[in-house]
Amino acid sequence: MSVLICYDGSPSAKVAVVSAAATLTQAGFPGRDVTLLHVWNEPTGVTDSFDYKDDPGAPSPERMIDTAERWAKETIDAGRSLAMDHGLMPRTLIARNDSSVPATILRIANEQESSLIVLGAHPRGTPGPTLDSVSSAVIAASPRPVLVIPMTTANQASVVLARRQAAANVEAPQTVGTAWGEIRI
Repeated sequence: MSVLICYDGSPSAKVAVVSAAATLTQAGFPGRDVTLLHVWNEPTGVTDSFDYKDDPGAPSPERMIDTAERWAKETIDAGRSLAMDHGLMPRTLIARNDSSVPATILRIANEQESSLIVLGAHPRGTPGPTLDSVSSAVIAASPRPVLVIPMTTANQASVVLARRQAAANVEAPQTVGTAWGEIRI
């Protein structure tokens, strides 16, 4: 069995990594056949109603791509550290979005012959269980099982993580600041 965990650095992706690690560990899965995937989007040119795209001081397309690739590497490295802190030894893979994020995830899952795809669901504005467009699209088109780890708010995620970590006898969580507030991981 091989597992593909999708990671974009968001709080919900962190919850997905930690939850997947706890679940796989409890199931006796040997945490080695895991691939952590980050799909990045190629930046588009800077344009707006004032035509700053022609500004000689604006970053070049090459510089924007280099920056996006560097951020993708930093993101996947952080995800790998998080996964390793929770008992997984994942391979990492960075893929450029070639058509859509869901299509890229499914292509990689097929190439890797993954048995399971794990995604974190980004919180939506409505209460209750809702899926974002990436999760929904992957579920709708995947020929393999997809595990979606829900997260509605950072506080609820903190409680879920604390319970799962306690059940897995994992060290106490640490608090990480995010753009959405603090989350314990």
